[in-house]
Amino acid sequence: MPFRCFRAAAGVLVAALALTACQSSQPEGPPPPPSPTATPAGPCPPGDLLIETTPNDQPLLEAQAVDYSASCENRARLTVGSARDGGTTSFVNGLVHIAGTDLPLSEENLRQAEVRCLQHPAWHLPVAADPIAVVYRVDGADDLVLRPATLAKVFSGAITHWDDAEIAADNPEALLPDERIEVFFRSGRSGSTQALGDYLNRVAPEAWPVGGTPSWRGAGQARGSAQEIFDAVAATPNGIGYVEQSELPEPVGSPTPTPTPAAETPTPTAQPSPAQSPDGEPADEEASAQPSLLRLRLDSDVALTMETAQRGIESLQPEGEDHDLVLVAGQEVIEDAWPVARVSYQVVCSAGQRSDLAPLERDWLTYLVSDQGQEEFTDAGRFPLSAAVRDRVRAAADALT
Repeated sequence: MPFRCFRAAAGVLVAALALTACQSSQPEGPPPPPSPTATPAGPCPPGDLLIETTPNDQPLLEAQAVDYSASCENRARLTVGSARDGGTTSFVNGLVHIAGTDLPLSEENLRQAEVRCLQHPAWHLPVAADPIAVVYRVDGADDLVLRPATLAKVFSGAITHWDDAEIAADNPEALLPDERIEVFFRSGRSGSTQALGDYLNRVAPEAWPVGGTPSWRGAGQARGSAQEIFDAVAATPNGIGYVEQSELPEPVGSPTPTPTPAAETPTPTAQPSPAQSPDGEPADEEASAQPSLLRLRLDSDVALTMETAQRGIESLQPEGEDHDLVLVAGQEVIEDAWPVARVSYQVVCSAGQRSDLAPLERDWLTYLVSDQGQEEFTDAGRFPLSAAVRDRVRAAADALT
């Protein structure tokens, strides 16, 4: 069914409004065709479920909660709020039932969650993925390719100019300027930052020895969101950064192009937008350009497309055999697969919840990995999980007590 984007405010109770039809003296026509949401999503148990997710994912999860509630005739009420950490703090402190995070819990958070779950472990249940695009602006060179080790050195600050010998070796036909590389990265903790760091450390450990961490460990200038990174690269000749592909003006994972979201109005303490001049006046439109998507040189050159992204997502596998399903990539290079993606998880107590809550959690999680739930992720520019991973999420949901 088509994705319907209901943008409720954070923490607003998600429930469909019952509409009372006005009586009419006119004869009734034929009944309308049934809505795609008329079929119940599952057992549809009643209850109140509190979920906290990232600000980026909140509108999508709210829309899915609306569709789930409507399909279950509003027997359940789902409240979806947001927090920068994807609800991790609220979850381990028992303030919400589910954390919708793109960062697996740290060891300390896992210990806290076990206490909150009455000495039962918390499980990460993946529901969708979002490839990470590397965007850059080098005027006159819009088809660059880099080996992962070269990219790692660019992001670490070991390579500082676009005409560096290693970049030139990867792009012998390109006209590379003798200009300083301007790196932009995500401030704070980010699933995209960790996913990119994990990848660079896995394939180029000597060039990126710091591993994958939620906070950036390389060079550059911080920006608060994917949109701000994209705008900074667009406004900065010789800039480079990384964003979720769903945040691109035309996501490769979206069936139809979507407009670039409007940038948030900066607060008085915010730094000036990179699209502004130092005195705060808007820069000339000629100062901005559409960033290009970097290709990666693996066994062959790989561009971020619908097909390569899907192959990369399908290569992700849970690292363990139990129901805690943190997805990881293997060491081998998958041919024609884009290798970097962040994963969206629903973090739940495996047991220890109220007995009346477990059935609703099971049903909601099963809905998210159903064909309908995965289609809604796809319509929002995310990528569905492999059938094998979805089967394991359903099995984990069934095991919740």
